[in-house]
Formats: sequence, structure tokens, C-alpha cells
Amino acid sequence: MTPEQFAQETKSGKLRPVYFLFGEDAAARGAAVKALKASVAPDPFNLNELDAESAEEAVSAANSPPVFSDRRLVLVRGSRMPAEARRAMAEYLADPLPSTTLVLQSDDKKPDARDALANAAAKHGGVVVFAPLGEDEAAARLTQEAKRAGVTLAADAAEAVVEEAGTHWGILRSELDKLLLFAKDRKTISREDALACLGYRQSANPFDLPRLVMERKRVQALEVLGRLFEEGVSEFQVLSGISREVNRALKARRLRAAGVAEYQLAGQLRMPPFAASKLLQQAQALGEARLVRSLKACVETEAALKSKSWLDPQIELERLVARLTS
Repeated sequence: MTPEQFAQETKSGKLRPVYFLFGEDAAARGAAVKALKASVAPDPFNLNELDAESAEEAVSAANSPPVFSDRRLVLVRGSRMPAEARRAMAEYLADPLPSTTLVLQSDDKKPDARDALANAAAKHGGVVVFAPLGEDEAAARLTQEAKRAGVTLAADAAEAVVEEAGTHWGILRSELDKLLLFAKDRKTISREDALACLGYRQSANPFDLPRLVMERKRVQALEVLGRLFEEGVSEFQVLSGISREVNRALKARRLRAAGVAEYQLAGQLRMPPFAASKLLQQAQALGEARLVRSLKACVETEAALKSKSWLDPQIELERLVARLTS
């Protein structure tokens, strides 16, 4: 099941005998377990939190009927469970106690078909996969969480936070908390607010530079690049933004050439429709050969900066920007 389905089931109170949470986002898994605990609200007599190595104790707790309650919650901490412990858990799940909910976790991206414990949990429909968020999904979740806090987060503000912090929900949740504190009593958070909270001035931030490069506005791009270095922005962060935009443009052109409708590009590129349409226009104007050369130039610049410590990062990036905007 998806994390959203798991959350709905948690709220309904109709719980399964086991939930096995998979995925690399430990923070998202932890938040899901926390929500489950809050929903069940077990007293100390009906809550067992044990380490992954304590299989015998966990199985014993799971087999114990709840005390003056409808449900016992057994949470197994950690994802590294010894083979013997996994076998014991799988045997328990062949005939689990209906009044117990057992919660297991794994850092693996998804269940392995050869994993007997995962298969045992799957028979109860309790496998939950916390797949990595896409950029658009992360932005949408940020917007939704801000709304729950009574604040409207502008779409371009959410996009700026995701581009800066990535799609790991634990990190994004922390950034949102900081942004809510930064905004204080304001009911709307703009892109400028987000950039200020992230530590950038409105006139100099890493998100404007890729746009200026794609528009071939050399003078403005070099000015922004200079201010970014003055503010101490990493050369690799700057380079990553440019590479990402060039790669998106190349992907947009190839998708369109493959017959993907223009209105479908936004979903494929994980960006707002108006931005996808503009990027496609730029990509069509530049042509595939030039986009490939531009992407190759970005890779060469990154390799040079990583292998030749004596190079001046600002000079190398100025050369790259000049080359891409020629």
C-alpha cells in the first residue's frame, strides 16, 4: 500500500496485524509510525518498543493479549534484523494475534521477493513502500503541509525550497518549520520569503542563473554568478542547477520529438506547465546538438573542478556561462 493509504488506515482505527514499512526516507517512515502511535494511543501496558535484534521478546509481546484495551502495539526499532529473528517473525505472522499490531521497518527501497518476512507481511496486505518523492510531489506535499498549518505557500516558493533542499521529506519538513517561523503571522509565503529564509537575496539566488543561461542572457547571468560567489554559494551547487536545466531542456525536446503532447510535458519533467512550455520553446530554438554540447560542457567543468584543485571555480564557471550563452 502507499503511505497515503497507510495514513488513512491509521486514522480509521481498523488496523492490520502487521505493517512492514520500506523505503529510504527514514524520516517519513518515522513520522508514519508516530502518527500510528498517536492514533492507537496505547498505555504503557499495551505498547512494546523493541530493537530489531530482540526477536524472541518481540514475538512474545506480539502474542500477548492487550491489557484492558482492544489493541497492543509492538514497534520494532531499526532495520537490521538477523536472519534468525526474521524467521521467528515470519513464523509468528503465519498465525498472528488479531488484537496485536506489529510494525517493522526496512531501509530497502522495496521488498525482495526472496524475503520470507516481507512475504508473510504481504499476505496480510501490510507492506507499505515509501518511494522517493518526485520534485512535483515534494512541492505539492510542502504546499499541503503549509495549508494544514494555516498558511498558503506559493507554488514557486515550494519549488524553490525543493530545488534547494531536495526531495527527502525529513529535510523538507525541517525547512518548512523554519519557513513558518520566518513568516511569523503572515498567511501567505512568497518565493521571496522562501529565498530569504534559505539565505539568498532576491537579486542573487541559484534558481535565477539557470533560467538566464537558457535565455542566453550572458551579461545578467554573469552578474548573478558573481553575486552568488560573493555570498559563498558552492560552485557545485551552481553547476548542478545549470546542468539540471540543460538536461531538462534536452529531455523536453526528445519527448516532444517522440510524440509526447506538449500539455503532458509538465508531468514528465516534474515542473509547472507554463515553465515546461517555455523550456520546450528554448530547447527547440537551441537544437539538440547544441544542448548535448552544453550538457557535455557542464560535465567537463565539474570533472575539472573535482580533479584540479588549483583551478579557480569562479573563472571556470564564468567560462562555462559564456560558452553556454554564446
